[in-house]
Parts: sequence; C-alpha cells; structure tokens
Amino acid sequence: MAKKSIMDRIKTVNFKRFARGFAIVWMIIFIIVMTITNVGIDKSFDWIKWLGNAMILFGITVFGLLMGESIGVDMQKEKIVRDDNGKIVGGLFQKNLFDYNVFREAIDPIIIYFHLFYDWIIPQRLESKQVNFLIMNDVNPKKAKKIVLYCTDADLFNLKNGAIKKVDEYGKEIYIDKLSAHEYEPVEEVLTGHVKLELSGTAYYLQAFAESSQRDILEQGEVYKRARKYNKTSSRAVRLVSGAVISLALGILTVNDFMRGNDAQAWMNLVTRITNLFTGLFSGWLSGAVDVKLEANAIENKTDVLKLFKSAYEKHLFELYDEDALAKKNYERQEQEKKEAEKNVIIPEVMEEKNLIEHVTETKMENNETSTALMLK
Repeated sequence: MAKKSIMDRIKTVNFKRFARGFAIVWMIIFIIVMTITNVGIDKSFDWIKWLGNAMILFGITVFGLLMGESIGVDMQKEKIVRDDNGKIVGGLFQKNLFDYNVFREAIDPIIIYFHLFYDWIIPQRLESKQVNFLIMNDVNPKKAKKIVLYCTDADLFNLKNGAIKKVDEYGKEIYIDKLSAHEYEPVEEVLTGHVKLELSGTAYYLQAFAESSQRDILEQGEVYKRARKYNKTSSRAVRLVSGAVISLALGILTVNDFMRGNDAQAWMNLVTRITNLFTGLFSGWLSGAVDVKLEANAIENKTDVLKLFKSAYEKHLFELYDEDALAKKNYERQEQEKKEAEKNVIIPEVMEEKNLIEHVTETKMENNETSTALMLK
C-alpha cells in the first residue's frame, strides 16, 4: 500500500477540530503564564498605556478576522472530493455548484418560459403558506382554506360576529363559520396581507451567483456595472482610511526599551497578542466557512426551483402564453362557446305572411260551407 503524501494528509485533516485543539492548548499556555507572573489588578492604572495596548490588540484582531475569513472561504470553496469515476461527490460548495451548472445547461431550450412558471407558481405558494399559517395557529384546515380562497379583509367584521356565506366562481355557495377568539388574530394577519412571500426576481434563479433582487434578467447588466463601480470605490476608500488609521496609530505609539527576559509584563503582552491573533484567525475562518456553506445552500435552492420548473413544464401545469396571447386565447374560446350555444337554441317555425292569409281564408271557407249545409238540413 502506497504511503500518503504530506499534501494528502493535510487534505484529510479536520481543520475545525485542529483549530479548536490548538485554541485549547494555547489557552492552557495563557493560563500558565498568567499564574506564573501572578497577574493582578494594577492600582496605578495608566489610561494612555492601556489605549496603546488596546489599539494594538484591535489591529491584531481585525487582521486575524480578515485573514481567517479569507482562508476559510478559499478552503471551503476549493474543497473537492471525487469518486473513482471522477464525479464530484464531496465538497459541499463545489458539488452544489456542479449540480446547478449541469441542470441549468440541460434546461436551456425551455428557460424562456421560466417567467411564466414563476408567475403561475407564486399565487399557489402564497395560498399554501397562508393556509399553513392558519393551521399552525389552530384554525381548522377546511376553514383555513375557505378563508384564504374566498375572504378579504372586508369580511373580518362579519366573521367575528357570525357565520358568512360566499359564492365561488361557479356559483356554488360556500359557508364559513364564525371565528373563535383565538382564530381572529391569525386570520386578521392573513387577510390584511402580513403573511406574504419574500420573493426574488427570476434572474436570481437563472445564475448561480446572482443575489436576491426584484430586477429583471435584462437589467442585470446594469446591476453588475453598478456593483463593480461600488466595489472599486469602497475598496479604495477602505485602503485610504485604513492607511490613515495605521499612520495615526504608529504616530501615537512610541517604542520603549527592548523587553528583557525577566520582564513579566512584556511576556504577558506577547502572549495576549498572540492569543488575540489566533482567536481572530479562528473566528474569521469559522465565519468564512459558514458563509460558504450558506452560499452552497442558496445554490442548491436555485437548483430545486429549476427542477420544479422543469417538472411543471413537462406536465403542462402552466400555460405557455404571455398575457396578451392568453387573453386572445380566452376571447376566442368565449366566441366559440357563443357559437355553439346559438346552434343549440331551438327557433320556432314562423309561417310566411302569404301562407298565413291563405290558411285563414281556407279555414273561413270551410266554416261557411259547414254552416250552409246545416241550414239546408
């Protein structure tokens, strides 16, 4: 069996456990140093000296946080685990990104219909969320669905005082019972629009790294242009401000004599500053790792939404028409229904005027002949 290289061993190290272990060891060292040096409260506390030490510690902490976050992000984003066939099976971010890109490419021919799917599914998801909200607040499931489907905020007063009757689109009568005391508040939340969906635009789901926004996909170019401009401006501002702060700190601080081997306070400062550096690195690394995990989850969520779109498209659950085309289709269907209805109407047969006169004349003659015959007899 071949020996693992140093790099392979490093890759298999659980850095979170390693960092925690190192922090524990360093804390033990810190406690030992504090005990040996017999640390106590300084009765002649020097505020100026404290401020200088605090500024140094602050700078070390910020450096540790930024570096740790950068290391954490890079490590989590670059981590890839492949099986024997080369398929990505591990490394949460890379796996989710790979799955998204593969699926997104597969549905390219139908992606033009995504906005129609989006408009179709939003009302359904909103209805489902509102019904579930009412059920979770102890409203009867059937009653909850009726309230969401047929009621508005104008019905709140009537529901509070008694049962009401509504009529659906087919003319069927719907009865909804009076609200109980515990039901009024959640029903009010729903009917006044406080239970709603927090939505992103369609462009958010069509790009792996797009941020949540209500912008249309055709507006994304301008969004990126502004983001790049903001990034340049902010990064330059940060460099200028940080440079000024560092310059100010170096100007305020002064260099004292070199520390001696028996200078307990100097050793204490050294241990404190190194501790701050490593705790800052660990906190930043943990923050970066969590951020990448959340970004990976967001990419997975986009893939799930695209899968819903593909399934709905294949099952013909939504119309592939825009608003004008759909209105035209509905109009044509209505006209066709009118024609069919006209064909089925029974029109009574009407005699022409001439035929009617002849019919009346013949009837009169027959009546006269009958009368004459009776008289002769």
